[in-house]
Amino acid sequence: MTQGSTGRHPELLDVLARNRPAATHREVWGAGTLPLEFSAYLTTARVPDELVTSVRCIVTAPGGIVVCENRREQHVLPGGRLESGETMTEAVVREIAEETAWQLDPQTLTYLGFVHLAHLGPRPDGYAYPYPDGLQLIFGGIARSRSVGVDAAWTDTEGWELASRVVPPAELDESVLSPIQIPFLRRHLDGQGRP
Repeated sequence: MTQGSTGRHPELLDVLARNRPAATHREVWGAGTLPLEFSAYLTTARVPDELVTSVRCIVTAPGGIVVCENRREQHVLPGGRLESGETMTEAVVREIAEETAWQLDPQTLTYLGFVHLAHLGPRPDGYAYPYPDGLQLIFGGIARSRSVGVDAAWTDTEGWELASRVVPPAELDESVLSPIQIPFLRRHLDGQGRP
């Protein structure tokens, strides 16, 4: 189904109407030109594929949760865009390897929900992504090994993530995470049984 006359996808509107966000956060991206509202939805409801802008994953590795750091923030949701012909699972596994060097076990992936990105301003000229709504699918997974020869100074292959490290769950500082990440992190940890 395509977007309706309001510019909003009717299937997405139905999912949003039937579910309540676990957290909402407003932020301005793009050098102060792109006001967005982020909402975390802890539901496995199907959402329109054409609105998916990226796939992200909370990664459990030996010793704890993988925490990434980039120029903007510390976070527990590495990931990125799907490449042509990829499945969601293939994209998650590839993105985690690129951004953290951890090798996810695809059999451990669980779908935790999605982040709804609602644009609060007019569509920017040349904006190539879904508008006015975009979605990030959030997964949880387990990595059992890291690429051979990777040291602590390794950064992602595309240069976005500056570093990643494993932090024991009891030592995770949720105060440095955006409010949108926390519900997914808690759901992932609860699904594995907190240590």
